[in-house]
Amino acid sequence: MKCALITISLLLPVEVMAGTAPPVSLKPEMFVDYSFSLVSETQVEQYIFGKDGSVGACFGTKGGGVAGPVFHWKIESGTKLRITDTPEGTNSVNISFEFSSITDKTATTTDGRKFTKERTSKVGQDEPGKGGNSPARF
Repeated sequence: MKCALITISLLLPVEVMAGTAPPVSLKPEMFVDYSFSLVSETQVEQYIFGKDGSVGACFGTKGGGVAGPVFHWKIESGTKLRITDTPEGTNSVNISFEFSSITDKTATTTDGRKFTKERTSKVGQDEPGKGGNSPARF
């Protein structure tokens, strides 16, 4: 008796094969008036999103130097957050994120980076009625 081996091949998207979720749909209200801070023991990476399309950013090393440029942000193709140095995105800065999950308090990118998310009214402020003069904590 002869046996034949039959192979069935499935073409799956890379995200499914890698065991990660596909990117979630994004809406401006997920970002406007929110701060996203990278969860890291060593790196500082924070973004504060404005309604006008501006985003304040902080980059650096904890305990070291930190830079705070202002960029522009937009959502592309419904799933990609793009941060650039000009509104047209024609110069040298081009940062993009796709998120596998995003809630009111956390966000995880499709490449596994985790961010805390909080309303900007809380960033850098003390408790209500207490003055609000403390710097944002990294």
